[in-house]
Amino acid sequence: MFIFHDHLFLINDLLYFNQKLFKIYFGYLLWSKIQMKKIFVIVMILILNSTAVVSGLSGCTNNSSLIDKKLIENQHTKDICSSDFPWPMYGHDTLHTCRSPYSTEGNLGGEKWKLRLEWGIDSSPTIDVNGIVYIGGNDCYLHAIYSNGTEKWRFNCNEWVTSAPAIGEDGTIYVGSWNGRLYAVNPNGTKKWEFGAQHIRSSPAIGEDGTIYFGTLAGDQGKLYAINSNGTEKWHFDISDLVYSSPATGNDGTIYITSNSHNLYAIYSNGTLNWSYQMHGGIGSPSIADEGTIYVASLDGNLYAIYPNGTMKWKHGIDWGSAHTPSIAEDGTIYIGQKYFYAVYPDGTRKWTFELGDEYEFEVSTSSAISSDGTIYFGITNPTGAGGDIIAVNSDGIEKWRNCIHNERVRSSPSIGSDGTVYIGATLDEAGWPYGYLYAFNGIKIENPIIGRPEQGNLYIFNNERRPTLFGNTVILGNIDVEVQPFYEENVSKVEFYIDDVKQYEDSSPPFEWMWDERAFFKHSLKVMAYYSDGFNRTAQMDVWKFF
Repeated sequence: MFIFHDHLFLINDLLYFNQKLFKIYFGYLLWSKIQMKKIFVIVMILILNSTAVVSGLSGCTNNSSLIDKKLIENQHTKDICSSDFPWPMYGHDTLHTCRSPYSTEGNLGGEKWKLRLEWGIDSSPTIDVNGIVYIGGNDCYLHAIYSNGTEKWRFNCNEWVTSAPAIGEDGTIYVGSWNGRLYAVNPNGTKKWEFGAQHIRSSPAIGEDGTIYFGTLAGDQGKLYAINSNGTEKWHFDISDLVYSSPATGNDGTIYITSNSHNLYAIYSNGTLNWSYQMHGGIGSPSIADEGTIYVASLDGNLYAIYPNGTMKWKHGIDWGSAHTPSIAEDGTIYIGQKYFYAVYPDGTRKWTFELGDEYEFEVSTSSAISSDGTIYFGITNPTGAGGDIIAVNSDGIEKWRNCIHNERVRSSPSIGSDGTVYIGATLDEAGWPYGYLYAFNGIKIENPIIGRPEQGNLYIFNNERRPTLFGNTVILGNIDVEVQPFYEENVSKVEFYIDDVKQYEDSSPPFEWMWDERAFFKHSLKVMAYYSDGFNRTAQMDVWKFF
C-alpha cells in the first residue's frame, strides 16, 4: 500500500512539472502494474475534458437563488376600510403617488413565492385589507391570490386583462378587459355587474365619492368614463385620440388623464373640460403631488411639472424620455426611469441618476413603488428579450438588491403589502410559451450552498488535497470527506448528498459533511441539496472523477 501511495504521489508531481516524464514513468508502471492500464486511459481522457455545471435564465443580471425567512399564513377576514388597503389601485392612491405607508426595511430580496399563470402578465397587482393580491392575466382572468401564494379564485373576463384592478370601500374589485367591459367583482369572486364600453387598457381609479374613472379606446377615438358604484354611467368625456393611460384625481376632485395625441387633460368632476396641455411625444399616466402639481413623463425627453391651472412649472430632461407614471416620495422627490432611473427634486433639478447595469442594454419598463423607509422598487427589461430584473434602490441612489425575474418582459408595476412584501408580475418564455409569474419578495436572500470539499479543479489522494490539476478537472483517488457550506446555516434543517442523482446520505446538523468511501470509477455527478426550515431548498452540483 505504501509503495503504491508513493507511486501516486510521484505521478501527481510529474503531471504538474513535466508531461513527458509523466508518460515515461507511467510506462514503467504499466509494465510493472498491469492493473494501472485503466487508470492511464482515464487520466488522459480527463486531462482533455474539463467540465462545468452552469444553470440560470439567459440574460439575467442576477440569478441568485432566493428564500424567505417567514411565510404569512394569516388569512382571516377583517373589517373592510379603504384606509387599511395596502395597495388598493394602480399607483397606490387616487393621486398615483406610488407611495406605500408600509416599511420594507427588513426586505432583503428573498423570494417568498412565485405563482405561474397560463399566459403572460402585463397587469399590476393590487392588495386588499386581508392581504389578498389581485392581478389580471393575459389568460383572460382576474386572479385573487392569498398572501401565501395559493389561488383563492379566478374570474373570467373573456379577454386579456392588462388593466390593474381597483378595490372599492366595500371590497368590490373593478377591472377592465380588452373586450370593452368594466367588471365589478364581489370579494368572493362572483360578478356584481358589468358595464359595456370600448377596449379598456386603462386602470380604473376610484374617487372619494366611490365614482370609478377609466379610459377607453376604439378606432382612433377615446373616452374618459365616470361610473357610479352601482354600474350606471355618470358621464363620459370624448377625447379625439386613443386613451391608454390611467386617470388620477386631485384633492379638489379634478380628473387628469392623457391621450395618444400627447395631451394632458384636466376634467372637472362634472365631466366638463377644465384645460388641456400638449407635449411633443408619447406620454404616460399622470401623478399628482400633495400640493397639486401634476407630473407627466414624455418620450420627447422630458419630465413635466404642470401647475393645477394648466401652465408649465418646469420641465427636466431625462435623455430618452419615458412613458411611465412618475412616483412621488414623502419629501416630494420624483422618480422616473427609462435608460436610467432618475431622482428629481420638486424644483426640477437632478438629485441623482442610477445606472441600470452595463452587461446588457436594459431599460426601465415599469413605474416604481416607494416604501415608507424610502426604498424604491421598479422593473427593467432588455428590449431584445435578453431578460431583466426587479431592482431595489435606496433613497440615496445606492442599489439595495436585485433579482432576475424574467427572460422576456416585465410591464407589471410593483406594489407593497402591509408586511413589506413586494409583488410584481413578469412574463417568461418557457419552451416557446409565454407564461406569467406573480412574484412575492420578502426576507433574506439565500445563495446556493458551496461544496467546500472537494474544490473544483483539485487532485485528492486518500482524503488529502495535493494540488490543482492541469485542466481544471476534480480528481479523487480513494475516500474523501465531502463538506458543504450552506448559506444562512442556522436556518438549514438538513443537507442531502447525491451521486449521479441517487441519494447517498443525509446530515441534519452542522457541520454538514459525508465520507464518500464507496468504491467508484470514472466520471460522476456530485450534488448536494440544502433544505431550509421555511420549506425551500437550494442545490449545488459538480462533476468529479473518482477511482477506488
